[in-house]
Amino acid sequence: SIFATLAAAYIGESMEGHH
Repeated sequence: SIFATLAAAYIGESMEGHH
């Protein structure tokens, strides 16, 4: 689903620490 994709992207960003 789109929500799952967005959630995965958000979590990925958080783990990377870009923001």
